[in-house]
Amino acid sequence: MLLAAMAVSPHAPATTPISPKIQPALFQQSEDRLGAVALELRNEKSDAKALFTEAARLCGFAIWKEDRTKVADPVSTPGLGLALTDSEIAAYAKMYRRGDHVALTDLLSALEPTYKDLGGTRGLAIHVQSFLTEGPFNARKPVSNLATFLNQLAANHDDDADNPITAKSNLDALQALMLMRVLTEELALPLRKSIAKQKSQLLLANVIPQPQQTEAPGWAEDAFAGGITGLIGELGNAVGGGAKSITDGIGKANALASISKFIMTYSFLKGEAKVETPGDPLIRTKDTSAGDTRTVVAKFYIDGTQATDWIKDNRKLFNAIGLDPDVPKSGPLKGVETAWEVGQSRINSKQLIQYKGQIDISKIKTNDQGEARVTFEGKPQPKKLDPRSVVAVTKTVWITVTPQVKSTEMQQDFVDAVTGAIGLKEGAAGLLTPAMEMLYRMKWNTPVILPFHVRDWVEGKNVGQLTLEIRGNGREISNEHSEIFSVSHTVNCTDIVMEASGGTAIPDLDPNILNALPPEQRKQMEEGLKKAREFSNLRMFTSKSGDCQVTFNDQQTVKNVFRACTEEKTSSFKTWKGQRQGDANLDNGLGFMVSVDMAKKQALVTIAGVTEGVFHFESDPKNSSNGDQKGGLRYTDNLKIDDPAFTNNGFTVPLKQTQIRESNDSNFYGTLSIPVKFGSKLQFTGNLLLSFSITRKGAAN
Repeated sequence: MLLAAMAVSPHAPATTPISPKIQPALFQQSEDRLGAVALELRNEKSDAKALFTEAARLCGFAIWKEDRTKVADPVSTPGLGLALTDSEIAAYAKMYRRGDHVALTDLLSALEPTYKDLGGTRGLAIHVQSFLTEGPFNARKPVSNLATFLNQLAANHDDDADNPITAKSNLDALQALMLMRVLTEELALPLRKSIAKQKSQLLLANVIPQPQQTEAPGWAEDAFAGGITGLIGELGNAVGGGAKSITDGIGKANALASISKFIMTYSFLKGEAKVETPGDPLIRTKDTSAGDTRTVVAKFYIDGTQATDWIKDNRKLFNAIGLDPDVPKSGPLKGVETAWEVGQSRINSKQLIQYKGQIDISKIKTNDQGEARVTFEGKPQPKKLDPRSVVAVTKTVWITVTPQVKSTEMQQDFVDAVTGAIGLKEGAAGLLTPAMEMLYRMKWNTPVILPFHVRDWVEGKNVGQLTLEIRGNGREISNEHSEIFSVSHTVNCTDIVMEASGGTAIPDLDPNILNALPPEQRKQMEEGLKKAREFSNLRMFTSKSGDCQVTFNDQQTVKNVFRACTEEKTSSFKTWKGQRQGDANLDNGLGFMVSVDMAKKQALVTIAGVTEGVFHFESDPKNSSNGDQKGGLRYTDNLKIDDPAFTNNGFTVPLKQTQIRESNDSNFYGTLSIPVKFGSKLQFTGNLLLSFSITRKGAAN
């Protein structure tokens, strides 16, 4: 196994699992609380708006209304000197919930031209990457909290490519808003200085600027001086950078102040997807012919009723940027290309559905009703199945439909369709153009996601499913020892053929026969029957074949300061990454066993989850251990689990049963949520979530 250079063992004290209830935010506890908020946001039943508000204040943002009236201060002052508005928080929390995202490289490309006009040469990406890497250790608590929270959100994304954050990573809506606010206001500082300088020169020359050239105030406090990402340090010393003219400068400054507002318009874009009559599930055949057909329709439309309040709240901003809002209208998003993604295996023999006809599902246009359609059919089985030896299993294929944004031209069509539908049109000043150009380059993604159910057939009398997810974010900052650690381990076993043993029913013995036996023999018989009945309540299910996947994605950064005769600083960065997919056979180190005790109403779940991985180590000063090392990674590595529900044999899970029709037997399932400890001193707490099910032959097929 690859292990960190730390004391780790597979055990930890029991605590209450994270609750969706919002706890009071205390700044001295912000390290733990921000990690908990990032984890709670994964729970779709949690209050995303309340959680985001709490996190924003912990990260040093003030909360304002659109007219800049203060709603709440940061939890501790001084904060960042920046504000988010309550309506922004509500809109971006809503977009976060539906899965809106933008690639970091696209977000930066929207701001890069302004950065270069101001004399920037290093590149925005360099500043952002440095902030995300070094920011968590910044001496300013708000800066440290913000950088940490952005990374913690990434650690809780389902796509491991988003953690750590790189130019290719996708940002969720919350990450995007906070990062945009920092970058746009840091860019606006030197831009406003350039505008002020040119205005003073005009006044000295007795030239009065045109009255329509109004500058929006932005979303920073008057004393804001930057110092978050390092941009101010570079641009403040840049030679020759600045606005080409007052009109040019005001247009760019207003674009920076308004870009987050225009992205809010995407929250008025509603999407829904459904399966047309007769609905799902789509039923696959048991042979090599195609199965049922079902048509999925995705509809996109503008909710103009919500846009009315947005226009009202931002009237002053619109006047400043030369925008003349019209009365917003509700209606369909017509003639926009949509891209469809079918979430199933890339291996042809493991796919469940296929689309009919010769179509390009990356370019399905909406009709006049804002609807786009694709017809799917059941994929033929790789081989003919024996109807007498299969179990019916309902599977889910996640279908994602997104208005097309891959090219700038397509993005422009999409942006124009959305902004036009809600009544936005350029006024006489012509100052809207820079903001629209930013929107065109940003390529914001607004998906609608449909769980499409398919009834499939699996050979075997017992079919098992298992999902294990372990996630945690930890941060500890002090003068002597600072550490940031994130863990993400998953085991997913689907459609597993399970071998069953035990559970033989014991018939009742005639009492007259027992009474006729000698006392000693009767006692032995009664004890034997008791043990036999106890054994009859036991079932053992062992995985034999099926698809199992293990992922492992941990990272740790440590900075130490040793003070003796002189001060010595050391730092290290470690990652553990691994992914494996294969047949669920315990001999292969993949799969699981379930021991069911019907009398005690519990199941013992034992998991084999091992993947080949790479341990990467960097240190300053460098030493001989720097570099990569290959080896095995087990799902319990880097953790300590000390909950009563966990032993070396596995997890004890409360058992649920559903009776099989026309049978004396049952299907079984259960879920378990317990805490885990991690970190060099096991000082951080994460969460483990386990669920399993066993479907048995005899259930409705």
